[in-house]
Amino acid sequence: MKHVKSFSGLFLTVLLLLTFLTSTGCKKNDSVTVDDPIIEAEATQDAAEAIAASVAIDNGGAMDVVGDILDVSTVGGLIASANDGNAQLNSAQREYDSTTGWWTVTINRHRSNPSGLNYATYQRVTKHQFLNKNGIFQKNYVVGADTAYTINHEIISGSAAVHTPRVSHRLLSLTGKWIATNTNKSIVTVNTVSGFPFTRTGADTVTRLGTGAVRTLNSSLTLNFANVTGPRVNRTNWHQATSGTITGHYHAEVTFTSGATHREKTIDRDITITLGGEKIKIKVGSTSFDANAQTGEIY
Repeated sequence: MKHVKSFSGLFLTVLLLLTFLTSTGCKKNDSVTVDDPIIEAEATQDAAEAIAASVAIDNGGAMDVVGDILDVSTVGGLIASANDGNAQLNSAQREYDSTTGWWTVTINRHRSNPSGLNYATYQRVTKHQFLNKNGIFQKNYVVGADTAYTINHEIISGSAAVHTPRVSHRLLSLTGKWIATNTNKSIVTVNTVSGFPFTRTGADTVTRLGTGAVRTLNSSLTLNFANVTGPRVNRTNWHQATSGTITGHYHAEVTFTSGATHREKTIDRDITITLGGEKIKIKVGSTSFDANAQTGEIY
């Protein structure tokens, strides 16, 4: 009987130990598969390609919007300079509301670089309002002997088709609000209005050159401008004189068409864009990329 009791006690001890190990093992495994997000370099690269294309001037991206704001801060205004650089104005309409001081401008524009590899056709409906030194709205940039000191700028809507060697983008929606200060000086400062970031949604088809890998990213990009500065009257190569920081977030649902895939089917990355010259730096998550401000190509 003594041996039976001893064996029973040993069996119970082993059973309890196995139960404990199995339980802790499952918990550890659960923490890896459930709590730890999948972050992959390939997915980050895809996001960087799409973000750079959505920022570039030739693609009608965020930098092109900065150019529009700087154009508004001139005597000729946005429409007068719409054909500068690589842009061709297809049509434009504008209307003034004397009760609110807001201009509404609708522009259809085509952009392409000399190589013809980048091109974009897009429409934007924007609004802007000129404020004098006392913060009172006035009809035009110049009234009497003085200029506007501040300009409010909004994007109401937008649509576009964009093509680069690596990214084809279809823009579905576009909104944002900015305030431009120092518009009476040679260097203008642009900030997004709190709570109204530059937001664009669309579909990005990304092609990996040399690999044949193709994937579509149904994406949403939100950007906040922090003290972005640029020249008020120099449209030619104006982006080379810009500075400032843009922060935001990129979200995309990925569909693979061909080539290599990654496990990360939903991409979420915080981003920081540092302006300054022809080359801008785009930090996607913890990885930094250099991109061309004009074309959006990743170096």
